[in-house]
Amino acid sequence: RNLMWTQNFNVMLVSDSQIRHLEVNVVDRITIIPIPKETKIVLPNSDGRGYGYFELDKSKIEWLSENLFNLSDETTRQSMLMLLHENYCNGKILPNQWIQILMRGLSLELNPLIISSICSYIQEPLITLKNQDVEKELFQIAISCQNRSSKLQLMRILFSNTLSKEVTERIYGIWDNATDNLYGETDYMTMAWELALRYPEKSKQIINKSYIISYSGRIVSQ
Repeated sequence: RNLMWTQNFNVMLVSDSQIRHLEVNVVDRITIIPIPKETKIVLPNSDGRGYGYFELDKSKIEWLSENLFNLSDETTRQSMLMLLHENYCNGKILPNQWIQILMRGLSLELNPLIISSICSYIQEPLITLKNQDVEKELFQIAISCQNRSSKLQLMRILFSNTLSKEVTERIYGIWDNATDNLYGETDYMTMAWELALRYPEKSKQIINKSYIISYSGRIVSQ
């Protein structure tokens, strides 16, 4: 249809000495913006207002990989995380590189909304990689996570997708003890079905062992 919509968004200008943001008003197919001579990296849509796919080259991806979670502004961190995710979805970032960025974010990020975004992005590369060392590292991050919602989100991903024997054994212990009130009845049932698949020799025993929620809110064996 040959249509074009104007839009405004910020670009982030990175030099050796500072990071600054410049608002861009896109009104035509080509928009020229003034860039200071000392600028080393230009990153589009740093405030998240822009729409469309912003493709990053290798140098921009590498800079964000190293510096994303050191940026002071939370809106910028969320916007840059979304920008990286879009580039991952378009094949510009390999699964191993992407999951390492995300796991680093889980170790450094404090904003619960950004942590939730990281958790929502991590399942796809985890499934793609099928890397048991990555699964073990993610499990350690999950059990030490201070945010209960994010911890539960990560553990649910691991319940359903882990191939690691070590992680599976740890999940079996959580299910068998059934004392952690982070997990609800549905979570324990999900663990049971997943464990039955991973331990076929114990499948009948696992399936027959059901759990209920007591009045105190704890999980007890029935």
